[in-house]
Amino acid sequence: MDSPHAHRVYTALLRMSANGRVRTSSALPKLASQLELSRIDVNEAIRCLNQASLLEYTADPRGLPVSGFVSVVKQDVSTPRHELDWAQAMLLAGIDKEAAIVLLGLSAKLEDVSPSDMNLMANALKKLADSSPDELNDAGFNISAQCILSGSKVLSQLSPKMLHALGLPARLHTSSPRYVVCAGPAEPVATLLIENPRAFENAIRSGLANTVALVCTYGFGLSYLGQEWLHAELTSDHDRPIIMVRAGSPPSLDKLFSLPRVYLWADLDRAAFSIYLSLTRSIPHLQLSAIYRAMDVMLDDPSKSHPYSKIFDKAGQIISEEHPHKDARVIELWCRCALRAVDQEAVLDADILQFGAAAL
Repeated sequence: MDSPHAHRVYTALLRMSANGRVRTSSALPKLASQLELSRIDVNEAIRCLNQASLLEYTADPRGLPVSGFVSVVKQDVSTPRHELDWAQAMLLAGIDKEAAIVLLGLSAKLEDVSPSDMNLMANALKKLADSSPDELNDAGFNISAQCILSGSKVLSQLSPKMLHALGLPARLHTSSPRYVVCAGPAEPVATLLIENPRAFENAIRSGLANTVALVCTYGFGLSYLGQEWLHAELTSDHDRPIIMVRAGSPPSLDKLFSLPRVYLWADLDRAAFSIYLSLTRSIPHLQLSAIYRAMDVMLDDPSKSHPYSKIFDKAGQIISEEHPHKDARVIELWCRCALRAVDQEAVLDADILQFGAAAL
């Protein structure tokens, strides 16, 4: 089968099936959760199993189930060689049986790895699992490279559930360092979180950084903002955001986020509201920026807005029917961008400067 996850998906569906059938609406999300796969990986496996006549259903144009139920055809399907080799490697390394069951999901990424290298990897993971906390007091990329065949990205390939099964801290899953670029005066009147780096540069060019602190992330999105951004005491020194000052002399992040006026400026699309809701869990007083007023007007002009299409890199956005907030103005804006969107780089410098210090 072309999908590396097809065997695991098929096995899971066999376990779920009652009278040889599973309900589409519940089975597919459950597969993604249980097997720790993305919906894209699950969909690919489902299509492959259907093409192999191991699943039967009415398909939509994408080849995915459109009917309420999927029939699972019971057949003897051989376990892939690399999955057997990985299970054997973990057994020889002495990895705990329950942990090995969880780590079996890693086999999908080991198809092109030799049995001897699998043995080395399994032994390295076992050694890490037996390490003291002091021995793990470093960044995940460093520990991975120094302990697992000089591969810096191996630990980031393990899911948090896999790390937990080995008794390893979840922070080792963090990949590259987290860089946060800031600009602004020592005593800003407000803090503006900006989604995209080009828009961040546009805000600096507008002169907004003379009065407002600007914060932009490089290497990961604003939606990942959590308590570690506030330099929480429990956050490892190796995983705290690395602050880079682009202009001015802005204060520390904890001071920037504790200001009474903290705003978000991102694209005007449905994904932006998901970012907004995510950020409010860490910054409850966060508000949308008044810069959205300028973007709202652009929605009415087809030449200054765009549909949710691939060419605009928005085809994958999910159009939810649930409004994201209790605030009437936020709900109105959420409804306004149901069919068309505006990227934040389209906003003129004059509008950034005019609206950047205020809330929507």
